[in-house]
Amino acid sequence: MTSYALLYGPYVLAIALAIAALIVRARDLASTTQFRIMLGGAGLLALGWTGFLVALARSDL
Repeated sequence: MTSYALLYGPYVLAIALAIAALIVRARDLASTTQFRIMLGGAGLLALGWTGFLVALARSDL
C-alpha cells in the first residue's frame, strides 16, 4: 500500500511555499531576490520529486 503523504507531501510543500512567496511579495515583505529564491526552491522541489518518482517507477524495485 502506497502512502499518499509520501507521494504528495513534496507537492503540497511546494504549493505552500509558492503561496507564501506570493503573499510575502504582495505585501512587499521581501525583496525580488528573496521572492525568486522562494519560488525557485518550490519549483525545484516539485521537479526533483517528480524526477525521483519517475526514476523509481522505471526501476525494478
